[in-house]
Amino acid sequence: MALAALAVVMSGFAAPSMLPQPVQGGLPPVPVVLGVSNGPNGTLLITGAGQGGRNFQAAFRTNLAEGAWTPVGPVYNTNFFTLTVSNLPSGCFYRIQGPNPNYIGAESCADCHGDGERYPYHVTWSTSAHARAFANLPPFAQTNATCLPCHTVGFGYPNGYTTAGGTEHLRGVQCENCHGPAGNHAVASGNLSRRPVVEKTSRLCGGCHTDAHQPTYEEWLGSGHSRVDPELVAPFTTNNVTRMANCGPCHGGAVRLAMMANPTAPAYPKGSEGGLAIECVVCHEPHDNTPFAHQLRNPTFSTEPYSWYTSITNFSLQYNPNVQVCGQCHNMRGAEWRGTTRPPHHSPQYNILIGNLGTNMVIFGYGGQTNSSTFNNNSAHTMIENQCVACHMTTTTVPNPTEANPNNTGHDFHVRSATYTQTNGCVTCHTSGDILALEHQTQTGITNLITTVVTMLDNWGVNKGPTLGFTNAVPYGAKAWEYSVPGGLSPGAISPQGGDAGKVPDLIRQARWALYLVAYDGSLGMHNAKFSRYLLLEASNRVWQASQ
Repeated sequence: MALAALAVVMSGFAAPSMLPQPVQGGLPPVPVVLGVSNGPNGTLLITGAGQGGRNFQAAFRTNLAEGAWTPVGPVYNTNFFTLTVSNLPSGCFYRIQGPNPNYIGAESCADCHGDGERYPYHVTWSTSAHARAFANLPPFAQTNATCLPCHTVGFGYPNGYTTAGGTEHLRGVQCENCHGPAGNHAVASGNLSRRPVVEKTSRLCGGCHTDAHQPTYEEWLGSGHSRVDPELVAPFTTNNVTRMANCGPCHGGAVRLAMMANPTAPAYPKGSEGGLAIECVVCHEPHDNTPFAHQLRNPTFSTEPYSWYTSITNFSLQYNPNVQVCGQCHNMRGAEWRGTTRPPHHSPQYNILIGNLGTNMVIFGYGGQTNSSTFNNNSAHTMIENQCVACHMTTTTVPNPTEANPNNTGHDFHVRSATYTQTNGCVTCHTSGDILALEHQTQTGITNLITTVVTMLDNWGVNKGPTLGFTNAVPYGAKAWEYSVPGGLSPGAISPQGGDAGKVPDLIRQARWALYLVAYDGSLGMHNAKFSRYLLLEASNRVWQASQ
């Protein structure tokens, strides 16, 4: 059987999702085929997505270039469907077809979504950049068919925006760009089958925030935010509420969004609902002009300590909206120096940047202080106005951008010290000639200190490990200092297990904990060189004391 090009294999990581790939203008008003498979007794199973309240049906014809499409199989009108089609002729082509879209415009949506505590979306949207998307176009672009799909509603589709006039109410990026045609929903709002689609994946945003002039989506695809941890796919998509509550706030976009929508619930069976990656809407509020730039959900600057404890599964008990947007996930994740099981998570960047490890600071000579502004071991990077964003999201605008020379929106989160201009980045404080030299000097120094501390710990393990009274028959040797699950600084190591792990003295626990925080920060001192050096020197002092 020949298949129409419409058929696209569904991604297993983000179902159900209306979009197997970005579509210019947002959510397409046509049914989308997400997957095709063979069913029992020679049937064909077609999974797909449509628009609530609109009837759609499979149809076939034997000549792709001409001839009428013959309807076959049942009619469906739900957002997501599986069509069971039988009796298709051999060698035919097929498609899923439905009626013309019924666009009504945002002002009609305002009748129900204009105010109130639960759905005040029209009020907040009306002051956003999306609402002004058409008005902000230069005059020549307001009739340009290349620009209009992303600056109006439904351009190029029946009942959508047209330059012929009479559709001015469809100018700008509106509700129906992201949720699909709402006419059927508007006339029967209580009918759940007619509810608009809620699409959470970045593919929705990628339909417009793309190409050389605004390659946000392409940059995001090249970032760690777009990737899904393979270990979490199964527990998230099977609604393993324990793993979702523990890991979901930072490793599952849909899970975190569900937690924010209902923060007092203890667990959230939302992992398979439209995106496991850190999608655009995890950091950006799509409906609301927040107090922060670019409709961010959180600020870009803060100095209060923050650490997400996976043992606390109630989101509302830990969420702090005042912590900067990157620090929401790039924090110590509950790491405590007394732990024996495994090193701190690979995410302490925020705590290193602000030079604050919370209550753990007591053991490092700060007497329990928790206000970063009182510390003397922070670099100037701590107080940069936009902190992480200032260096990891620098933007570049070029005249006449092309695929070979595009603009840069900063959404790959790569630091570009060699391409900074006089208006952003490192050269605000450093001359361009100093940047690479300072980077090399800082990272080399921290790398050498890490190596020194590891060597000291290994020597301690060889000399003091045998005196600790380990009961396990396995010889731990130089790695007697390691966690039960050794970290990346000891690849392939055999380390103390079970009761033996508890025999590692406090000084060594403190040293290895500080060591891994700096190592797993990943910047080798660039986030906060003074604080990184301080922690490593404190670690070496503790190993020296334990070695006496």
